[in-house]
Amino acid sequence: MSKNKRKESGEANRTYISEMSQSKQVAISVGILVLTATLLWLCVLLWFTNGNLPEAFKDVSETLSSVALIGVLLFLLAALYAFVYVGTPDKSRIKVLLLIGIIVLICMVLCVITADRLNVFAMPISLCAILLCMLVNMRVAIAGNVALSQVLLVVFMIETPFSSGAMTNIAASIFCNTISGFVLLFLLSKNYTRIKFIIMGLVAGLVMAPFAALVALASRSTEIDILYSALWVFVANVISVILYMPLLPVFESAFNMVTDFKLDELCSFSQPLLKRLSIEAPGTFNHSMIVGNLAENCANAIGENPHLARAAGYYHDVGKLRAPEYFVENQARGVNPHDELIPQVSVSTITKHTKNGASLIAEQRLPEELSDVALQHHGTSSVNY
Repeated sequence: MSKNKRKESGEANRTYISEMSQSKQVAISVGILVLTATLLWLCVLLWFTNGNLPEAFKDVSETLSSVALIGVLLFLLAALYAFVYVGTPDKSRIKVLLLIGIIVLICMVLCVITADRLNVFAMPISLCAILLCMLVNMRVAIAGNVALSQVLLVVFMIETPFSSGAMTNIAASIFCNTISGFVLLFLLSKNYTRIKFIIMGLVAGLVMAPFAALVALASRSTEIDILYSALWVFVANVISVILYMPLLPVFESAFNMVTDFKLDELCSFSQPLLKRLSIEAPGTFNHSMIVGNLAENCANAIGENPHLARAAGYYHDVGKLRAPEYFVENQARGVNPHDELIPQVSVSTITKHTKNGASLIAEQRLPEELSDVALQHHGTSSVNY
């Protein structure tokens, strides 16, 4: 076979594999979508029928309503999933879609329970927004905040006994708590620490309370209803912030997701790999600190994530821990082990630290982004001093 034919055959094989991979991703994504919508539907039916599921299918009218509800949920979630699917890298797409499905499901169940057991204004809609913001990105968080509010609006419109007063309260609550989600997203963009974010979240609740009172006043509510609306919107904010703190590390661990809070924690010198680097390879440790600080400043200057840049700089050379004395910054008293090696072995020992770094980071179950940086930070060009 000629060289050109072999090349064309290889390209055709790669295209076929890529198409197969894309088809598989689409199929899995559709499966996650259908599963999420079905679970949402079942939770709604079980809650509003007090666990008596056959009640939702007792006659033709109820059956049609129940079937139509899952169709509406599928449509709303499909719009969210399509938005996320297009803007997410292939490697992490399935993980992100599964994560979104779980978060929307948890938040919807919490909202239905709080609306029924506490007050319709106590729905923690903003919990969905802040979890998605930290675990995925701001763009997905905004879409998720809007999608959840629409899901809740449809659910309550279909399942709640209709009256103008009830519908007004439901619409006002969803509106206020969705806006509250946007306020919390704005606060998250300010790069606060966990504790400071909790404090600012409570302050945001106090800010949203008068807004809820104005909405209630505009909808011609009574004085006591206006007061309760403001109070319960503040409570909804508190619930969102309080639940956010324990749920975030659970999702971080379960999905091995990287968040700004987690990246800052990984930059602590008490972390095992950084502690080892400071003791076993002090020259490399000092070099890594400088690279991390430079990378952070560069990221700030060009609008990239400074938390990821700093952490990547700190961990990029941890592979040198496998043989620290073979790198000049760690050599003492003029002893250089490369003097005893042939050039090929010497080069191999030096270049291997990228793979060793990726391996060490993976062993510690640190974020994949750090492993990628450790593996790729020398690029593919020749190694020069």
